[in-house]
Amino acid sequence: ASNGNCNDIHINEECAWDYGLVEWYEHVMTGSQCQDICKNIHGAKFFSSYNEGHEGEHGFCGCFSQCWPSTKDCNSSCESREVFYDEDVSEKDLEVAQSNLDSSEEFGVEVGVDILKEPRPGPHYCHCMHGPLHPDVDSCDNIP
Repeated sequence: ASNGNCNDIHINEECAWDYGLVEWYEHVMTGSQCQDICKNIHGAKFFSSYNEGHEGEHGFCGCFSQCWPSTKDCNSSCESREVFYDEDVSEKDLEVAQSNLDSSEEFGVEVGVDILKEPRPGPHYCHCMHGPLHPDVDSCDNIP
């Protein structure tokens, strides 16, 4: 394996997941973990990881034969929802909001829509990182 440079490891950026993906994994929370996994995947030359969820609690890792960098879906913050404090919302506001929900919104399921299992199930990604398999992410001082 060729030795890369710490400057080749990028944060807030990822590989485009529709090009060069060899294998992907769920429940991988850091770029360092992802890089370690991809070192053992035949054909992988790059890793790319991201988190998603309201607080970035779901981690994903991709091992790639080639990497086309993208910042399209990466966000610098994991927080995905606007937060309101109880004192800012009146009872009337809550009643109006509740009355405007249809049953699919109220129960969290959209009727008549097939749910597909894909490696990228959500629209808001954070802690994005990508780079070569060497050097180790943990040995790079420029990576927080």
